[in-house]
Amino acid sequence: MEKNLRQQKTSIIKIALFGPESTGKTTLATQLAAYYKTEWVPEFARDYLQQKWEENQHICIADDMMPIAYGQTALENEKLSSASKYLFSDTNLMVTKVFSEMYYGFSDPLLHEAALNHEYDLFFLTDIDVPWEKDDIRDKPEGRETVFSVFKQTLIDTKKPFITLSGNKESRLAKAISIIDDLTIAKEKGFSSADFVEIYEHGVPFENILKQLKVFKKGISKSTLISPATINNGILSLSESQFEEKAAFYDLEKSKLKLKKFVPASGAASRMFKFLTAFLNDFNINKETINAYRNR
Repeated sequence: MEKNLRQQKTSIIKIALFGPESTGKTTLATQLAAYYKTEWVPEFARDYLQQKWEENQHICIADDMMPIAYGQTALENEKLSSASKYLFSDTNLMVTKVFSEMYYGFSDPLLHEAALNHEYDLFFLTDIDVPWEKDDIRDKPEGRETVFSVFKQTLIDTKKPFITLSGNKESRLAKAISIIDDLTIAKEKGFSSADFVEIYEHGVPFENILKQLKVFKKGISKSTLISPATINNGILSLSESQFEEKAAFYDLEKSKLKLKKFVPASGAASRMFKFLTAFLNDFNINKETINAYRNR
């Protein structure tokens, strides 16, 4: 086996499945590859360690980490040559690095460096909310929460772009497809993976971002000012009784209403709406009425 940890450069979008053992990585990788009609990269360590076990019942040791790393890199580069637009990796060197550190207390410097340098457009962190399934290779049914936290912290510490996938295999697949489709558009528009993840974490639909970009590109149509706003001509002046009526209506209907943001058009307007800003910040809709607020 060639001792090469260099990741082949590509313009293909690469998605890495990342997480503890028995968290649905292989299932999702095969599903995504089938959906997008492309290649997926199996876990080299599985066949390597399975063969080792079947031949003499030997388990994984620290000296196996580098052969596994070389094999995984070669397998990924091989699959990349026949991939179409996307490549889904069931595992990656970051997984090998984490397991090496967890089981043996260290990772080879070459493995450590390669794991940090290997690039993926997005990591899917697979949650532990699926049953653990035993086989000849897996051996950690206990402490899954601790192991998961180590995997998650690794992505945070190494500043890798990631999104957590939870739920059953159907919901994970649907969520992953939606994310990948949006990520593809984001990449085409020049967004980085970090930009995309930040937008996703803020709960902003990516289609909203695209709409905003169109507005920025085209600009906002100019308005023709006819006359200044005055009382009864753009400005509504309420009498005390009218104010009481509106306040009572609001208190009655507030559970079905939504407060909008005020956008003053000038410094004078900002000062004029200062009390409304204070109201929006201070008023507790669940505990008091407008009149109670006024009489504080």
